[in-house]
Amino acid sequence: MHNSEVYVVGPDEPPERKYEVGLRYLENGMPRKAHDLIAAAFTKEHDSSEIRFHWVLALLSKRSFRDVSSGDHEKLRELWTRLHTFPEDAWRRALESLSALLECLDDPDADPEPAVDAVLELPSEQRELIVHHLGAMVTGGAKAKLWQQIVQDAVREATDNGRRDRAWSYFEPTPAGARARKPKPNSTNVWDGVGTAIWGSLLLMCAAGIGWTALAHGGFLELASCVLALVAGYLALRNALLWWHRNRLCNGGTQTQFLRPLKRRPPPAGFADRVDQDFRRYFIKYAPDRDEWQAWLEETEDVRRTLRDEVVHIYREKEVDAGSVKWLIRHMARDVRDRSSKDLPLDPRPRHEAGRSVRKRTWLFSVIGVVAMLSVIASALLHAPVITVVCLLGAGVSSRYAVSLWANIVSESWRVREERAERKRILQERQEEYERWTDKLASLRPTESEMETWLNADKTLILRSALIHHQLSWHEIVAHTFLQTSDESSRRAKEKYGAWRYSKYVIRLFLITQEGVRDVEARLNFNRGLVGKREFGDYRFDSVSSVHVVEQSRINYTLYLTLTNGDPQKIDVFEPSALVDERAEESGEDEDEVNVNLDASGFSHTRRILEGIAAEGKSWITRDQDQRERKRTAASTAHAGQPGVGGEPKGSQTPERVSAEH
Repeated sequence: MHNSEVYVVGPDEPPERKYEVGLRYLENGMPRKAHDLIAAAFTKEHDSSEIRFHWVLALLSKRSFRDVSSGDHEKLRELWTRLHTFPEDAWRRALESLSALLECLDDPDADPEPAVDAVLELPSEQRELIVHHLGAMVTGGAKAKLWQQIVQDAVREATDNGRRDRAWSYFEPTPAGARARKPKPNSTNVWDGVGTAIWGSLLLMCAAGIGWTALAHGGFLELASCVLALVAGYLALRNALLWWHRNRLCNGGTQTQFLRPLKRRPPPAGFADRVDQDFRRYFIKYAPDRDEWQAWLEETEDVRRTLRDEVVHIYREKEVDAGSVKWLIRHMARDVRDRSSKDLPLDPRPRHEAGRSVRKRTWLFSVIGVVAMLSVIASALLHAPVITVVCLLGAGVSSRYAVSLWANIVSESWRVREERAERKRILQERQEEYERWTDKLASLRPTESEMETWLNADKTLILRSALIHHQLSWHEIVAHTFLQTSDESSRRAKEKYGAWRYSKYVIRLFLITQEGVRDVEARLNFNRGLVGKREFGDYRFDSVSSVHVVEQSRINYTLYLTLTNGDPQKIDVFEPSALVDERAEESGEDEDEVNVNLDASGFSHTRRILEGIAAEGKSWITRDQDQRERKRTAASTAHAGQPGVGGEPKGSQTPERVSAEH
């Protein structure tokens, strides 16, 4: 879920903001929500021909003419009588064209050509909106006149704005921020420091006693030996400690920032399991030789598991989805590949190995220091053997503990310092990759309007192929409806408070003619704009025995279309994952989310048409003219000041009431 502010509007927002958000809902395929917000906007003295134009589109979008109620007809007729009060501009002319077109649709015997020509002569902004939103409203001869323009627009829009290079980015989750594992705390404690101080003091006292004895009874040679022993001993001890420290880390004496691989397999479909699969997939994708990917997986098994465990450890939180760390997994896979191409160790841990120069220095200074120390000890034994022997015994015992404790304290302090520096470097690299990826997504991610435009273009082209396949013209089409649902294994994404969009769709098209129903099912790869497998069917009106809708859950509906000569056809209308459902509940969307998604899918319009056919058969078509006549009569009666539908006088229905009735 993209946490944007595109659809966010509060109940106390000014009418300008409500109109702005309502307009976005309308542009992005959710007319019912758009109608509510736009109606709420102009009831607060925020009114113009442009606002009224979009309100009419929101009222009629994704509906057939038979779905327009008497109350809606009354409100429209009242608007037509007030058109002269608006300033003369393109929006007013568009409203006048809409009025003429709806009158033509209301009278089957009327000639649609003048009204359609008036629409086609409008500026492109208004014309394209009318053609798009009244797609289900306009059929027959009126649709035939507009069809060529509709198809031309769809062919252009289907690949417009770099769709094939950008659509995929809409379904990429918001990346989790860059992280790196913190160093393990220093394992030494205060008692280690106390022990080092005590034994170290004793060692220094014994060594000082030997040196003082040699210097007190000797000359220049003894002084030079003492100085050389101190300098060489310090350098030898420091290099030896560094050597031991490196080996200690390499031999696993302590856990560094890299975790040891886990032996137990994680639960299936969980966070760790999905991270596991992504590591395998991206290490195959970024293998140095794609033909030798199996050998590459075997070679990188240890480092892959180490890095995988680090990702699981630092990101395993309820708020973090596995898809949010794919950018980091890709970065790690490329980094391992690059180290391989540069003949560097694949596993970062071998970086701790002591170099050859450290080992050479250790041996060199150790030999020099030992020779110098033996010279000092020999001189001390010659002049004060008892004191020297006692000091040697004390130095031997104290060094056994002092050196061990001191080496561990120093090694731990070095380890923490090195891991902090390593973490800083790694975090900086990951932050740079994170910023690069987020910038790329921000530059590529389509807007809601672009996503809706592409989807509508795809549906138009599917409709064109269905007409060609069934050899139908628009004069034969009584009504048509789309029902869009997610395909298996599709990715899904949405803006907050918006409708779910899918990377793969199942587009169901029903074409209603005088003789029966043409049913087309098409699989749509939305990211590529490619229509795959198509299935065509047709049946007579009397073959439809029932249409049954089952509410599986709060946000999941299943439509069963039962024919007399076959098993029920099952259509899952809306089915987000349980995790996404929980997040929607936490964000407070609930009922609005259900209505918005059903509205966007075309479920309501499809359900009304199929239920009407199942209940009435072919008489559903012949009854249409009678319904239109009753609506015209009711609207005319109400307009004359008499009680209208429901016994309410003219003007008693506010836009909010129309919205509620609708």
